Amino acid sequence: MKLNHEELVGMLARVLDTDEGAASQALAAWVEYVIRETEEKGSCHVNVLGTFHLEDGKLAFRPDAKLALEVNHKFAGMSAI
Repeated sequence: MKLNHEELVGMLARVLDTDEGAASQALAAWVEYVIRETEEKGSCHVNVLGTFHLEDGKLAFRPDAKLALEVNHKFAGMSAI
């Protein structure tokens, strides 16, 4: 599933039972937190999601094994050609 920012904010608003403005602010605050933690500590682990880290000075993401399996399940067992 691909989502743009507007769709993500809409889903977040429904889950949090709030309006889209508040959901957008919550998402922005979370992103700022992840960036700050990663810059200060070198990484930021988010339970169930994965770990954000710096790679060549840029923010990178390594998903938890369960999330990676969920996202890539239709490719399980395949080999690169």
